[in-house]
Amino acid sequence: MHGVLLGKIHSRSVGMFLFTFALCLSLVAVMVFNRNRVEHLNMEQLIAEKSASIQYTMLRLLLRTETLAAYIQYRGGDVEEISWLASMLTDDPAIRNMLIAPGGIVSDVYPREGNEAVIDLDFFLPGAGNREAIAAKETRRLVLGGPFEGVQGGMLIVGRLPVFIGEEFWGIVSVTLNYPQALDGANLNELHMMGFDYEVWRTNPDTNERQLIAGGVNTKTGRHFVEKPIQIVNAEWYFRILTVRSWYTFPETWAAVAISLCLSLLVAAVIQNYQDLKRLRHLHDHSTMKNHMAAMNVLVASLEQQDDTTHRQRKEASMFFHDMRHIGQMVYSALKDNDVATAKELVKNADTQMRALEQRQIQREMTGQRILDAVLCHYMEWGRINHIEVEIQMKRIDHVAAEITELAVALSNALENAVNACKKIQEGHPRVIKVFGMYHGNQYFIEVANTTYHEVVIDAETGLPHRHPNTGVGFGTQSIQYFIKKNNAQMTYEYKDGWLRMRLLI
Repeated sequence: MHGVLLGKIHSRSVGMFLFTFALCLSLVAVMVFNRNRVEHLNMEQLIAEKSASIQYTMLRLLLRTETLAAYIQYRGGDVEEISWLASMLTDDPAIRNMLIAPGGIVSDVYPREGNEAVIDLDFFLPGAGNREAIAAKETRRLVLGGPFEGVQGGMLIVGRLPVFIGEEFWGIVSVTLNYPQALDGANLNELHMMGFDYEVWRTNPDTNERQLIAGGVNTKTGRHFVEKPIQIVNAEWYFRILTVRSWYTFPETWAAVAISLCLSLLVAAVIQNYQDLKRLRHLHDHSTMKNHMAAMNVLVASLEQQDDTTHRQRKEASMFFHDMRHIGQMVYSALKDNDVATAKELVKNADTQMRALEQRQIQREMTGQRILDAVLCHYMEWGRINHIEVEIQMKRIDHVAAEITELAVALSNALENAVNACKKIQEGHPRVIKVFGMYHGNQYFIEVANTTYHEVVIDAETGLPHRHPNTGVGFGTQSIQYFIKKNNAQMTYEYKDGWLRMRLLI
């Protein structure tokens, strides 16, 4: 029964587990939120820095056309001695070439070697990059174009700047940038080392579709990102930074969840143990009360039996004395008639009746304590009924450091344990109970020993026998322990050679 009760999971344990786990998960969620918040602030700072770096890198290359256009305006449109300046302006490895196109038709390219294919290119005819040339003439401003595939092959970014001398359109000055080398100066790959992905993209004006300029990640993963538009002269690019890992991929997140689970289980275990202890205490109190009641019932039955025995003894003694008077008269008559043989026979029969009466009816005085003697006599009779040999050798008890009634209850439990253990023994094996008592100094020593069929294991920690359903030992010790604790007595158990001995020192 105890095992069944203790096997139940208490609802409070489940409730506390759920409450604690929910609370811990809330703290984990706060931790994840704070980490994402810090990461978001870091991404905003990085995107601001790298956006400025992209703008600076591109403008530093594109605005070289301003220098070339200023020189042409200064020379009044004369480009005969412009090669020295163009050579200086194309010293960056990201610049593929610079073009001058009087009237919109390319007349020269710097450097010329490898770029001859662009000579005579008309910027105002349909073609890749020519839309930007037309827009530059119309807006009279520098226009950025690309990336697109150039006439010579490869992806390019271009800057078209119109040149006006006075109010008259002179032509176009253009710079051609190698792609993606044009963005190398922004050091965008540093983002990967910092644990972020990125992409730079724009809406292609020719197709109205999304065109990737730099980076490149799967934006459909649901990862957190920060995006910022970048205005580079006329063009609007978009710069996006994304987290490489989602919140659930961090080991510390799952470690926190695992710790939350362990903590919740620990709290639930503590509550469960507390509830089990309450149940055990209730069971112990109930069992102790039950044992007390059983022992008291035994005491009452013993006293009632003793009263019945005393009443019967008195009645039988009265009848015996009446018979003795009658036998006396018969003996007198026989002697008067000189019938000695009959007189001897009558005296012999009277002696036999008297001895039988003493053996059958007179209760032995074992301890001098009426209630203890009643208990001992009760279990002697119980042993006789169950074919158990009961031997009692107890010195008279004049004083003891405990209430006699409580001692009788404890002794009753001990004897009941012994009788139950002997009843488990199969026929053919000895069923014996021995009770011994004597004074040891000012203390009284009691030993209750009984035979057992199976070996009895004594718990090294508690000193009590393990409960064993086949031997009947280990049950009904609550009242004895209560008596021991209350009266500051001592109790030990010993098993040896088929005998279990319980010793009390009071």
